[in-house]
Amino acid sequence: MSAIQFLDHNTAFIARMILAVLIGGCIGIEREISGRPAGFRTHILVCLGSCLIAMIDTVVPNTGGRIAAQVVTGVGFLGAGTILRSDRGNSVHGLTTAASIWATAGIGISLGFGPPMMWFACVAAVLALLTLSVAGVFEDAVLRHNQIHRITVTVTSPAETGTSPVADLIACLASMNAKVRSLEIDDENSETKTRTAHARIKMPRDQTRETVAAEIAKLKNISDIIWDN
Repeated sequence: MSAIQFLDHNTAFIARMILAVLIGGCIGIEREISGRPAGFRTHILVCLGSCLIAMIDTVVPNTGGRIAAQVVTGVGFLGAGTILRSDRGNSVHGLTTAASIWATAGIGISLGFGPPMMWFACVAAVLALLTLSVAGVFEDAVLRHNQIHRITVTVTSPAETGTSPVADLIACLASMNAKVRSLEIDDENSETKTRTAHARIKMPRDQTRETVAAEIAKLKNISDIIWDN
């Protein structure tokens, strides 16, 4: 291999790594803006590392892509670390970030293999960014209205008034046409004299979390309102 061929060959490898840093950074910035646990630096390193491993696969003879294949398995453990489950296990957070890490690794591998796969990697990067940004707006504007919402309400035990705060809560939701799909009530806390109600509700299109929470807050013996998702 001549010196010119050597330089051209290595310049192509360096260009792929730089492109991996740029693409990983763009996806990471979107996750960072959204306040997710894995952001800018994580996505850069995933994309760069995947690209480097794929390039090794193209240089080392007789690997048959086996080295790059290990990235698919290994990045799954990294993505799993971003997934969080609530204490009660009724809501999960971080799945989108885990998926973005997995997709970023795939983009990095495609970049490492060079043309024509690197061009497909660029298209995939644009589609990934559109999914994380534009699709999120669409989800909030259209799909969110049809989702089941989980709400946790803390109620204090009333004096002997003959009324039940939980019954009042259900009646309040019904008055706003919010359908209660399930309701769980914890045992009373002997120290604070409070009980916690966990409800899954489906809200109509003309209601928002803010309006529902405002109406619930008007009830007596309500001390805390938390949306779980």
